[in-house]
Amino acid sequence: MAPFHAITVIRSFILPSWLGGKAMTFSSSGSIKTELMSGMPGRAPLLRRLKVILWDCNVLLHLLYIFFVITAVTYSTSYGIRTSPLLHELLVFLLTHAFWPPVLWIMCIAGCWVPIKYAIWPPTMPQREELLVRDEKTGTVRQKEEWKRQRFGIWGAVLREM
Repeated sequence: MAPFHAITVIRSFILPSWLGGKAMTFSSSGSIKTELMSGMPGRAPLLRRLKVILWDCNVLLHLLYIFFVITAVTYSTSYGIRTSPLLHELLVFLLTHAFWPPVLWIMCIAGCWVPIKYAIWPPTMPQREELLVRDEKTGTVRQKEEWKRQRFGIWGAVLREM
């Protein structure tokens, strides 16, 4: 998150408006209007979603980080294969370089991949009124019982991150 915080501080406090500076404001998530309509059947086309997510939301940094990590791990692994004549030396090299801390880079890649995956394969969500039931006497609105239950198991949680 450090690059995003740094960009926000620079744009809010240092850059003038004619250089891209913006005043810091707060807006609740329900009040933000979007052109993507990502959860709806009539969502924006793929290229538009990718442009908004990668460029407007600064997720290009995520993509660059993914490429950097994959390149670093590939280079380190190939260097170990080229310079280690014995299998034991190769395994020690890989354990102490590319695979230590224990394959933490895979979790980093999976985490950075989430917004990109969302732009390419956005979930289709039902309309808000389909999720709610209205009490006819009082007019209050509550969530339907079937939407209160958990709808995924352990594999859903694991595969969601990939």
